[in-house]
Amino acid sequence: GKPKDTGGYIDFDVALPDNDPPDEVVCPGVPAVAMLSHDSAVFSWDAGSHHHERTKELYVQKYIVYLAEGSLDEDHSEDRIVCSGDYELHQHIRRDFDVSRNATTELKNLRASTPHCLRVEAFSIEGLSLGVQILPFTTKPTPINEWLPVAVRQLEVPNLSEANTNYDTDSTGQANSTTSWCEHSSSRPTGRRGHSMTIINDQVYIFGGATMKCVCVLDNASEEERVCSSKNVYSNELWHFDPITTMFSQLKKGSEDIPWPRGREQHSATALPNGNIIVIGGITHGSDDELEIGEDSELLADVWRMRDPHHISTHVFSSDDADEEMPIQLMPGQITSHQMPISNPFEEEEMCVHDIHVKVGIDHNCPKGIEYIRLTGPGTKDVADHDSPQSRDYETKIFVSSMESREKSYEH
Repeated sequence: GKPKDTGGYIDFDVALPDNDPPDEVVCPGVPAVAMLSHDSAVFSWDAGSHHHERTKELYVQKYIVYLAEGSLDEDHSEDRIVCSGDYELHQHIRRDFDVSRNATTELKNLRASTPHCLRVEAFSIEGLSLGVQILPFTTKPTPINEWLPVAVRQLEVPNLSEANTNYDTDSTGQANSTTSWCEHSSSRPTGRRGHSMTIINDQVYIFGGATMKCVCVLDNASEEERVCSSKNVYSNELWHFDPITTMFSQLKKGSEDIPWPRGREQHSATALPNGNIIVIGGITHGSDDELEIGEDSELLADVWRMRDPHHISTHVFSSDDADEEMPIQLMPGQITSHQMPISNPFEEEEMCVHDIHVKVGIDHNCPKGIEYIRLTGPGTKDVADHDSPQSRDYETKIFVSSMESREKSYEH
């Protein structure tokens, strides 16, 4: 058994064989279920035994994912899934540059309570197959009365403010200090009870409720440092929740002189067909100045109305409303402009334009002689007696002359 001395070389004729079995090659790694529901699934896997390979022959460059519906093996008492060869291509996945990250695939629009087969094949840089993994799985039954948590997106992280510091002494007489903190955020409401929820055009509005509020005021002694404390209060906050973006936004009054309901809980809020919200009654504190929850409570009988904060209304503005005489005579070789002011029907609120439809009537014997009609706006308000089109980069041509343009009215 001992190799003879051959001047530094080993005589392989007498060398002992290596009896250790070779490592098992598993590529790609076995897919793991990250999420499984009645109609979708997410799987994750790595490169398996080729995870740390760097040679181009063995380095995993990409994966190809296939999907097929399986069938139950009737010859076995257990629910064994048989995977046939009728696979359909689902996805090409290039391996991440960060080799420590797993590859993932998401399957959608699956049939509930149905066996499926997932097939993942790994390929090298040269396009050679390095291995295949097949994972049978069965989707869950169609849910009935199932609750699912909603992840609320936030634009900012809630702030923590020092509320108060308590000093006490322990059994040994040593002084200890404990500091409490209160949390406040402008991107989502704090936990509360007794609030109302109203739905208008698939948008959710939450008003009031009893909540824990972080109240911060200036210290009377220093007049610079803020002193914060957590208080149980009746809230008069109005929050909007968008189920599509899963984001909250607080709706505040435009100015201090606008009336606003007092903080309250256990009130009612109803959405009317025209989009208005009606708030009636509730419980609040007996004092208008202090809304902290205490024994001195008051039953409210007031009624408040708010129009849908995200309403869309239609307004028609005609050229008859303009000061200029209509129609306008078009002069050959010149650019003729017309300005029509558009007033806001709700002067106390800012109007945001959602959509514009413009109709222009042309009474001209030769429409193809008109090169184009252009809509610009909004106009510059601080320029007196201007008669040229003013714009803040909002411009569109609503008519361009062509051989097909022969009609006398055009609509855009």
